[in-house]
Amino acid sequence: MSAPTVLISASELDSLLKSEPVVLIDTRDADTYAAGHIPGAVNLREIFTFLAASTAEGLAELKGAFARHFGAIGLSGLETAVFYEDALNSGYGQSCRGYYLLTWLGYPKVKVLNGGFSAWKGHGMPTSTATVSPKAATFPTDLKMADVMLAKDEMLAAVLGKTGTNTVLLDVRDIDEWIGDSSSPDGKDYAPRKGRIPGAKWLEWYRFMKPSAQGPMIKSPDEVKAEAATAGISTDDTVFAPSPCGEGRGGGKCPKPAAPACTDSTPIPSFPQQGKGQHEKLHTMSAVIEPISVNTVKTRLRRIDRDGLMAFAEKGRNNPGSRGTNKVHTAVDGQYRTLSYVGKHAPVVVDEPLHLFGQDTAPAPGEIVLSALGGCLAVGITAVAAWKQVKLSKLELFLEGDIGNPVPDWWAANWPTTWRWPGTRSRCWT
Repeated sequence: MSAPTVLISASELDSLLKSEPVVLIDTRDADTYAAGHIPGAVNLREIFTFLAASTAEGLAELKGAFARHFGAIGLSGLETAVFYEDALNSGYGQSCRGYYLLTWLGYPKVKVLNGGFSAWKGHGMPTSTATVSPKAATFPTDLKMADVMLAKDEMLAAVLGKTGTNTVLLDVRDIDEWIGDSSSPDGKDYAPRKGRIPGAKWLEWYRFMKPSAQGPMIKSPDEVKAEAATAGISTDDTVFAPSPCGEGRGGGKCPKPAAPACTDSTPIPSFPQQGKGQHEKLHTMSAVIEPISVNTVKTRLRRIDRDGLMAFAEKGRNNPGSRGTNKVHTAVDGQYRTLSYVGKHAPVVVDEPLHLFGQDTAPAPGEIVLSALGGCLAVGITAVAAWKQVKLSKLELFLEGDIGNPVPDWWAANWPTTWRWPGTRSRCWT
């Protein structure tokens, strides 16, 4: 029997709303909700803001609080709950946290709007500013809860290898948090400690999304598996996705890794309560990493010669008609395989996959084009960083080009770009 589909598109949600009882849950803040939301949606910001200590008592508090919250908005067990946020790359996957909480509580029917409110609007669907007064219901408390939540002691046992299973620890935070330069999206020193859990594998959260005309979307299951494989994680592994102390607003990073939280049953710990005495409670979670030292590495990308760059730019301004010529010699090696010679460099090999009658010995022509585009964009970004005297610690570009049949559609390429320098984080989807 196949697993139920968690992610739902805007058009599928529109049909669902017309065919069966649905409680539509908007996880954004009250002002944003009031400015416009999906008609009939109720606002439940606590999905993002409520935190509980990482103890058995904290989990009991979490269960009781959300049984009340979910009952108050009309969930009785008969309705399908559908969560959404503004956009998956701006809301830290908070809608998926709603899915995760209801799954933990054993609720039978839960979905997440892929792409969020942005995708809904992008499909031309109606919006509303009307206040919705939900009809309260009795949330079922006798459901069989899912074993997907960890407390501090269980997490520590996994770190120390005492679980008796081959457990993979998955860290999905931003790179500056991973390397110990920052403690939270809310500020470098928002939490009292920085670092990462020893032995954890790292997949930055945005890698589980891809661009679309309606905004970022969670990738398909096969694409998520491929991303996980790059970190040595397979579907046979037991995965714990811990969130170290001080994750800030509502544990926004749990599940900030939107794809794992929405597509599998990855266990995650709960979080320290926000508010008065927060830092004291944060230290209860820090015990997860305290017995083992955390070594962080801070690196910067090699910089180009700024003085040389400025002189080169000045030379170009003084001679705007100057042009250069690139020359490439391409020779066919047999079938579709080609070798392109550029100066003294090793030849660039191009081939086609087996299903297109090639030998699959090298990237396809379209992939080479995207590689060239990626290199060109990286050159431009690096040059601007040198000009502005910005020290880059990471620069990655993920390019996708959709090929139609029979007409190629290279002009519809999507270019998600990530660059980073101290104290900032920028991502651009063009």
